[in-house]
Amino acid sequence: MKKIIQPEVRQYEKADYFCDITGVPMGDQPHARLTIVCGYGSSRDLTEYRLELSDKGLEEIMKLLRARMYPKTMQSFGYEASLVGDPATQPTSLVGPEDQMTFHELLNTLPSPPH
Repeated sequence: MKKIIQPEVRQYEKADYFCDITGVPMGDQPHARLTIVCGYGSSRDLTEYRLELSDKGLEEIMKLLRARMYPKTMQSFGYEASLVGDPATQPTSLVGPEDQMTFHELLNTLPSPPH
């Protein structure tokens, strides 16, 4: 028979998050997460990248993606996870500001690389 004299105490991990793009502190949870999973046979076979992003960092990533896929829009790839159904029928309120920008506006709003 086992008699517990003092119950085990579990300590939950506490963390402060910082944006991987801008370095901005975000408190105890990131504003957004970006995960890239590389499949078997790719040049980065079975590698996974995880980025913790602030709103500003996410906007920079979205503009960069939009510039690279121009003239396609990000709306055609996104949907709200809490809604059920075909992503093509999702509300247009899910469109980010990058979908309304011209190619030149996208390029001019991207940050300059560090020197």
